Amino acid sequence: MKIITKILLGLFLFCSVTANAETGTNKLTVKLSGLNSNDGQVVVLLYNSKKGFPMMPIKAFKTETTSVQDKAATVNFENLPTGEYAVFFYHDLDKNGKLNHNMVGKAKEDYGISNNPGGYGFDEAKFEVNSNKSIEIEVVK
Repeated sequence: MKIITKILLGLFLFCSVTANAETGTNKLTVKLSGLNSNDGQVVVLLYNSKKGFPMMPIKAFKTETTSVQDKAATVNFENLPTGEYAVFFYHDLDKNGKLNHNMVGKAKEDYGISNNPGGYGFDEAKFEVNSNKSIEIEVVK
């Protein structure tokens, strides 16, 4: 009887841990650095697939906006399911809700991508979240 009780308790604990990971008990902290000023706001887009990454904010899984202090910012994404994610952020100096570009398409506002990759693809920027996690992203220079 004790063995059956231990087995059932073990299964219950395993199922509880698995259910928590799937339903979103993970927290992701994103620390941004290298911003050129404290003006405006920072928009941080969290993607959980390639669709729309990085330039289609409507396709982002979650979005957070925050102020800038000491040319840096931090945001938290709560209740994330376990999975692969990528982050894109931009420093929205004029608070118009979009990344401004010049006439030849170069960004006029600071931006950055998780893993600080050379390219802009989801595969280069993705990372695994399966517990509470903290990442740092620098402005693309």
